[in-house]
Amino acid sequence: MKSVFENFITRSGTRLMDGDKELKFVSLNYPQATSDKPWEQRNAIKTIKTMGGNVTRSYVIPVFNGHNDEWAYVKGVDENGKLQFNEDALNELDNLLAVCNEYGIRLIIPFVDHWHWVGGMESYVWLAGLSEGESPIRGTFYQWAWKFYTEEKPRDLFKQMIAHVLERENSVTGIKYKDDKAILCWETGNELGGNPECQDLHDEELSEWTKDIISFIKCLDSNHLVLDGRMSTTKRSRGAENPADILGAHYYEGDFAKRCADETELVHEEAGKPYILGEFGTYIKADPCIKVFEQARIHHANGVMMWSLRAHKDGFGFYFHDEDGYWASYHWPGFPAGDYYGETEIVRSIYAYAQIANGKADTYEEARLIPIPGPETEEAPVLYEDSFANGNVADIKWRGVVGGAYYEIQRANGRVSENADEFGWTTVAGEKEYVFDSGKNIEVDGVDCINCIPGFNDITAVDGQTYSYRLRACNESGKGVWSNIITVENVCHKI
Repeated sequence: MKSVFENFITRSGTRLMDGDKELKFVSLNYPQATSDKPWEQRNAIKTIKTMGGNVTRSYVIPVFNGHNDEWAYVKGVDENGKLQFNEDALNELDNLLAVCNEYGIRLIIPFVDHWHWVGGMESYVWLAGLSEGESPIRGTFYQWAWKFYTEEKPRDLFKQMIAHVLERENSVTGIKYKDDKAILCWETGNELGGNPECQDLHDEELSEWTKDIISFIKCLDSNHLVLDGRMSTTKRSRGAENPADILGAHYYEGDFAKRCADETELVHEEAGKPYILGEFGTYIKADPCIKVFEQARIHHANGVMMWSLRAHKDGFGFYFHDEDGYWASYHWPGFPAGDYYGETEIVRSIYAYAQIANGKADTYEEARLIPIPGPETEEAPVLYEDSFANGNVADIKWRGVVGGAYYEIQRANGRVSENADEFGWTTVAGEKEYVFDSGKNIEVDGVDCINCIPGFNDITAVDGQTYSYRLRACNESGKGVWSNIITVENVCHKI
């Protein structure tokens, strides 16, 4: 499979370089990258590209924690101390990398989590038999997890995983991970050290561990840069002893804009390395986000990513994830259903600053005037025949496309073929009705996602008639292509 990429990303002092051009980016994390279905991955990557992003970040490589045996990549240890792997668990990452190569999106991949969500450092300690008789419970942080940094056996297991991942041959592209240009860099982990107090308390062991792990990675992979995955930088991590190529941080406490300005300057001056703000969130209005982006621009941060993007479902609607407080996951191009946490204004500010990073504007005032792209025309929405079961037109559902802020829904009398002319179609929902496919929904294991939220109710349809339906995505910049046509006989309304 041919890639659009010509170069691996390198660094020159404080700059990230794509060949002879500097790489800068403003984008979003994509935490479901390794669990979404192939169509959903493609939808998410196309969304990031539409938003002006050229980089995204996946979540960590999952490791068995006693509860995730079906999808953990690291599934256990044999009697000889060798890790056992579930090769199929990374098939989604294989596909994601193939799509990233196709659309020109670079990927940052962290190796391990400080936290427990998909199995983190505590799982390696547990698998090493050093968990003091306890088994990991999701939602709990254990003090014995710090042995991950100091004990030889968990470190050996972790290195086995790294080596296995680097040597993995992509089942879609045939390219080994260590040779894949779509990977911007490896990240030692996600939010290592946790909060600032723990960072200071464990600075010595984190520093020693970081040196060893990065040296190990670079012995196996000379193509890729390595990002230090600490929660934030410290005086020591900015020092010469740290072999990381890139330093970064995640912000969920304090004045994010000031922290971005200060930390970028410290990293550039003390370490002479690029700086990436890998995550920030919690805001429910665009203004504080804009302040962060602006300080990143002024102080030449190399990249900024918000937490987090969710894709369209390969079903109906979007994935939706509540965060602590009043904010949630973001969905492009922003929807009224997300007004309570400022979704539209925030994703539009990301789009504007991505234009600046891409050299299409110099200031936010210029960038905010650049129209967003119209809905994609690469593929059409899919109108689901099942949603018209038994002639019901009160729950019409479809699979959406990138850029659809609302959907124009049309109806024609009788049976209409796909090749029929435009005569005879009536718009039953347009810009005025503003029917969209986003909103807070319920994720239930074992329940098809098409059944999670209600669809469109054509209240103007007359029971007993035969109609044909089609729809297309729209936004303020244009309209997409028409969906397939579904004909419904003897219509009725069942709520």
